[in-house]
Order: sequence, then structure tokens, then C-alpha cells
Amino acid sequence: MPAGNTQTVLALVQANRIAEAKTLCKSLCDSDPRDMYAWFLLGIIHAQLHEYVEAEACCRRVVAANPQEPMPHFNLGVALLQQERFAEAASLSLIHI
Repeated sequence: MPAGNTQTVLALVQANRIAEAKTLCKSLCDSDPRDMYAWFLLGIIHAQLHEYVEAEACCRRVVAANPQEPMPHFNLGVALLQQERFAEAASLSLIHI
């Protein structure tokens, strides 16, 4: 993802313009489905909007592509907890959290 697009998404989030950030981030994911950073950001945005099912899907995509990265595992756990899927959240490897 070009740095300018990343910076724009982050600036929109920081300005509490979450809906605009979501739209831009979704377009980045659509234009390059292999861009895991865009999916990571989209998961965070979904979580901020209390869209935990969508946040979970984004997190799972990033975890599958980058299993060694701890933050996607943490975010996945949060998304699962918010859906009251406690056992599933607890089953995540503590090494990654």
C-alpha cells in the first residue's frame, strides 16, 4: 500500500472520520487483496465501529497470512470477546498475545 494512502487512512481515523477511513481502506483492500496492512487497518476500523464479525474476518485474514505477528492475534481475540465467544478467544495461542 502506498504510504500516502496509509497516512490518509490513519489521519482520517485520528480525525474521528471513521466512515471515510473505512471507505478508503476497503478500496485499498479491493485494489490489492494481498495488502495485509490494509486488512489490518480495516479490522481495527470495523472494531471501532463495533462491527466485530467484520473485524474478525479481517483479523483472520491477516493472521493466516502473517501468523508470527502478535497484534493481529490480539485484535482477533478482542473481536471474539466482543462477540462473547470466550472459549474461542481463550484458545488463541498465548505466545501471540
